[in-house]
Amino acid sequence: TSPPSAKKGMLKAGVHRRLLFSLRVADSGCFFVMAIILLPWWRNAKLVICHGSFRNMRMPPSLPRQPPVNSHELLVGVDEVGRGSLAGPVVAAAVAMTPDFDVSTLPEGVVDSKRLNSKQREQVYQQVTQTFGLKWDVACVNESYIDEVNILQATFEAMTQAVHKLRIDHSAYNAQVLVDGNQIPPNLKSTFNCKSVVRGDSNHFVIAAASIIAKVTRDRYMCNLDKEDPRYGFANHVGYPTQKHFLALRQYGLSKVHRKTFKPIKSFLASGCLPEWGKR
Repeated sequence: TSPPSAKKGMLKAGVHRRLLFSLRVADSGCFFVMAIILLPWWRNAKLVICHGSFRNMRMPPSLPRQPPVNSHELLVGVDEVGRGSLAGPVVAAAVAMTPDFDVSTLPEGVVDSKRLNSKQREQVYQQVTQTFGLKWDVACVNESYIDEVNILQATFEAMTQAVHKLRIDHSAYNAQVLVDGNQIPPNLKSTFNCKSVVRGDSNHFVIAAASIIAKVTRDRYMCNLDKEDPRYGFANHVGYPTQKHFLALRQYGLSKVHRKTFKPIKSFLASGCLPEWGKR
């Protein structure tokens, strides 16, 4: 048996039990290499972060990219973001796949925007908006118009504007518009051959591309609002009803970009009280 002094020397020399593991943080794409050092003279383990590094997260495979079958066919996808927000605009994007689009040119990552973190969305946004053969545009409908007509009609208006801003030549192209969701904006239906697609952003390339463009566009806008007025934390929750957002509303009241016809805001205006978090 080794003498106690020898055991003590071994401990001082650094013979400790170390358990190394990697923690993948999905939202940020960081991988942290961590060490748990179990010190014999402590009852509890000491957790030490010994190294952190950023790595490029692998993009999920893009949805199937079905090209137009002939030179007169145009496939358009349209999606929106911001319907459930308490503040800011609703934003819609439209993406058209023209016959010039080369399905082999676009890298991975064109999927439902909710499957990507913010850095991935920014990266895919840059790729999609610079790809030859993909036409795109966005439309924003502000909170005042939302309060005037209701969120559904405002969403229809944003989608309609986004598609019309593509300036599709009906004499040159037979366009089919795929609309994410279960309803088609009436003004689009009267102009284009439209089809509603439930969970379209998870199944159709052009709708997924539109969802990413709409999301990045709106997030950037809300981050700029946060710089103008940081009290509400728009850069973090982009206007959606989170606990911190509710606390800021209680403390500071409404800003000019809050939607006054939405239930929690309406309640606040009527009674001076906001519902408890989770009861909205």
